Amino acid sequence: MYGFTWTAYAIAGAIGPVIMGKAFDATGSYQALLSRLALFTLAAASLMLLLPRYRVTGSMEGLATAALPAIDLASSDVGGNYNG
Repeated sequence: MYGFTWTAYAIAGAIGPVIMGKAFDATGSYQALLSRLALFTLAAASLMLLLPRYRVTGSMEGLATAALPAIDLASSDVGGNYNG
């Protein structure tokens, strides 16, 4: 899924300037296309609100915190002052 997302970003980054350039050449302004893109973005964001809530199964509870190591910040050298 991560690779698919970055591939979509790369394609959009390649196609976006071409579309914006054609829109500017046709209208003399970026405003019309940017207004449409803003509306599409708001529509997509509002559709995200309709998605069902993500359910965590019983076997996955605490997984995020269990994977993190315990760090004792009081004994570590966070400030960069190495005295040894």
